[in-house]
Amino acid sequence: MRTGADVTDHALIEHVVDKQACPDLPPADAPGVKIEEYLWTFNMPTDHPRVSLTNVWIPQDSYWGEIGGGLAIGQSFVHQNRIRQAASSLGAASYCINESVHYARDRKPFGKPLSNNQAIQWPLVELNTQAQMLRLLIREPAVAMDEMPHKEVEQQISDRVSMCKWLGRITTLFPP
Repeated sequence: MRTGADVTDHALIEHVVDKQACPDLPPADAPGVKIEEYLWTFNMPTDHPRVSLTNVWIPQDSYWGEIGGGLAIGQSFVHQNRIRQAASSLGAASYCINESVHYARDRKPFGKPLSNNQAIQWPLVELNTQAQMLRLLIREPAVAMDEMPHKEVEQQISDRVSMCKWLGRITTLFPP
């Protein structure tokens, strides 16, 4: 069960049928479905629960997609979340870069703006370049995800989502 467990009617659950992953949407209040606790993320309470299932009957008409298609649908949600997180982090980083530029222009030690110094300019140029690269790298898979069915996302754009994750990681590991 994902976000919104406190208000949802149905739960997205993956189970195994004939040794294959199968996603389904049983009622969230079905007998045996129990929310054990709400987890914290980024040190804040959320509506992400830890759920236990005990003798839950899942009728075949609640299957979402095909038997064996569970991984593809799960990966679709993981990829969407990665793109959303990358875009959110990019927004925060862009704000910080812009504020740094404003500060460098406004701050005038010894009568000259800090922004006149190449030692200030170059790190800001590198940061802004990395942000623009990530922005362009995020847009294409995000648009593609909006235009394709969930089960195609895993096969069609996993590589591009991985590139976004890689660029974000490299940018973090090797700052200018």
